[in-house]
Amino acid sequence: MIKINTLFPFKLYFYGSIDSTNNECKRLALKGIEEALVIANSQYAGKGRLSRSFFSPKNSGLYMSLLLRPTFSADKSAAVTTAAAVAVSLAIDEISGKNSMIKWVNDIYVENRKICGILAESGFSQNNSALNYIILGIGINLCKPEDDFPEDIKDKAGYLFDKKSLSKEEKLDIAKLIIDRFLKIYNDIENKDYMNIYRQKSLLYGKKVSFEKNGQRFCGIVEYINDNAEIIINANGEKFFLFAGEVSLEF
Repeated sequence: MIKINTLFPFKLYFYGSIDSTNNECKRLALKGIEEALVIANSQYAGKGRLSRSFFSPKNSGLYMSLLLRPTFSADKSAAVTTAAAVAVSLAIDEISGKNSMIKWVNDIYVENRKICGILAESGFSQNNSALNYIILGIGINLCKPEDDFPEDIKDKAGYLFDKKSLSKEEKLDIAKLIIDRFLKIYNDIENKDYMNIYRQKSLLYGKKVSFEKNGQRFCGIVEYINDNAEIIINANGEKFFLFAGEVSLEF
């Protein structure tokens, strides 16, 4: 058992290899485990957003998931993703000395390369009326993979440290730092002050992006991200408010 603070004790599960840390948290949730932290050295079925896979080779990354038992209502659960993005970005800056940026909604970039992805999944009670749990998955590329990145992500994926791997203890220290930064926001999730940091760290502000809306493709300039994490895009004078989905930088 590790304790980040007296409010949130997490039972720690550390695996050499696992299908997905998010999947393991789901299994723990169904067993009635309260809060838990699952860390793996590699994943063979790592999960990303929009049903994508997350490349999770051995030794090179930190792959972790938190099982949370929130007391707030389901309508506030979306804030967990943006809160985590701020926490991870701050922690990455601290451990690496680099300036990380957040690509809406939940990717962390360093030097224009993606080094972290975040995936939050919610579970509800049997009558689907109450929020039962939230699983917060975080995958960070700490070191260059032994066999490099796959061709389809090689041009956009990056890593933090120029070393072959980090020890289990080093990874656990990074996980603790991320959790500490996250809990400071999560324990007061209704306070939206963290969104000011999210906006300051936005990779997309003032940039031209493309996006899909109602089956059509548009291009526009990112003007703002509000406290509800909606991104506001001006496409030839027409304003679009996107709460979910994906936008791509146009170069």
